[in-house]
Amino acid sequence: MKTKLYLLTSLLFIMFSLSVTSCDEKNHINVVEELKVDQNNIIFPSEGATADVHVVSDAEIAFQGKFFKPSQDYYSKISDNCLECSWYKAEIDGRTIHLIVYPNDTAETRDGMLFFGKPKEQSQGIIYFTQEGKK
Repeated sequence: MKTKLYLLTSLLFIMFSLSVTSCDEKNHINVVEELKVDQNNIIFPSEGATADVHVVSDAEIAFQGKFFKPSQDYYSKISDNCLECSWYKAEIDGRTIHLIVYPNDTAETRDGMLFFGKPKEQSQGIIYFTQEGKK
């Protein structure tokens, strides 16, 4: 009985070891390249304003791609080079993102994050911005 238990335990251990070592490690590594911008944490006045953000990359950028999709519940307009919601619009021109923030008639501060990336690669960049509330 002890021999059978020992053999069964040994067999299970060997099968577990083989299953763990037979996995291809590169299938489990999820590397996302971070795309940098020349300015971040932008503060807009309540009256609204524009800002040009330059992406520090030689690659083509877009607002949607194979590895990222903007929320259709949040944005009224979505394309590779344009996003628009109720309080801002962003457009890509080459490696420059034009961010247009509309006037804020409320006293509430608005916080936004704008995601972009390389359309065919697993890369991502984020622009953080805030709009002050009306005083």
